[in-house]
Amino acid sequence: MIVTLSEHFSDMSAEELVSYSSAIQNLISAHAQGWHLFVPDRVTIGRIISDIPLSDIQRAVLTHYIQGRHADLMGQLRTVKKYVCCLPRNEPELELDECIIPTCLDRFDNLECCLKSELLVENATRDGVFYTTMARIWGAIGSSKLPLQFRTQNGGGDTLADELVRDAGACPPRLAVVDSDQRRPGGPLGGTATRAVTAMANVTDPLIHLIVTSARAVENLIPLSILKSALADDPIAVARIDIIEQILQYDHANGIILAESLVRFISLKKGVKFGDIRTCPPPFRARLVAYVEACGGQCNLAADNDASQDDVLVVAKCAVKSLEKTIALIVKDESAFEKQFRSHVENDSDRAFQNVIGEVIAYGMGGRRVPGAELLALHAA
Repeated sequence: MIVTLSEHFSDMSAEELVSYSSAIQNLISAHAQGWHLFVPDRVTIGRIISDIPLSDIQRAVLTHYIQGRHADLMGQLRTVKKYVCCLPRNEPELELDECIIPTCLDRFDNLECCLKSELLVENATRDGVFYTTMARIWGAIGSSKLPLQFRTQNGGGDTLADELVRDAGACPPRLAVVDSDQRRPGGPLGGTATRAVTAMANVTDPLIHLIVTSARAVENLIPLSILKSALADDPIAVARIDIIEQILQYDHANGIILAESLVRFISLKKGVKFGDIRTCPPPFRARLVAYVEACGGQCNLAADNDASQDDVLVVAKCAVKSLEKTIALIVKDESAFEKQFRSHVENDSDRAFQNVIGEVIAYGMGGRRVPGAELLALHAA
């Protein structure tokens, strides 16, 4: 993440500033490693150089890689969705912009808190790779040219809630992105999301953040045009996406926002069960029935009170590997994908997908590790 200091550090006494030496030294070291970007204002940088005891290496990093590149670093700060602003001890939290995460600078006395941000997802090799890849592509479009620095961790099922709050108050910045598993707008959250929300209710650590997506699963956030390209070798999946696009056009024409549209809740890989329809309230049920019938499925609504058939599939599963195929599409030709994604970004009226990726960029914002040889040369100079 980008970490800055509040304006109060620039005018505090030398004695008081020195009391924060350990945290400031750790943040300089984190910048050198590329884990985070440490961006105090120019006046405070001057105060640090004159008042804080620094090693020759730390001084070289602060002088050449922070002070010397300050304009570029401030440019990065202005593009991110969120960044950390460190406050002095006992300073009451001010009314800050929503993009600012306030925390006491003492938090970074512990070098463990300065390690790479943690990205907690249900499946690191699928969800984690997808989110970080999309964030990198988004960065190439314009938000950030720097590499993302994450420790991506699995947290599926029962373990995510525990991992989310582990060592709260003494951990690196931590972002969790969890599927809602909702099957309709306003429907109940799935078990993983529910446990995560419950765990976060008692957490006051500002550097731990949970996102429960506005969609049933990761696949429901992927723009349909991109998903169709990824599944081009699966005619059944493509035909079903065409149906979803038609229903989406109907929704749009009738003023139904994307967050409440079928596209956010239909699962290609799980199909549709009779219970999904039976328990679904109108008017969403009508759109779900239209999808089922367009796919050739039968839904006997006369059996509305019969739960015995709830597990019967009325639309079969397909596109089980849709997320993996989307990742493969990106990797195969990133420049072509970037062009397609740019077009989607410029035309998409719903910001749910962009907001998730923006949070991933903010928490993963880091730099390139300063080469040891280069530091030694600066030291010698």
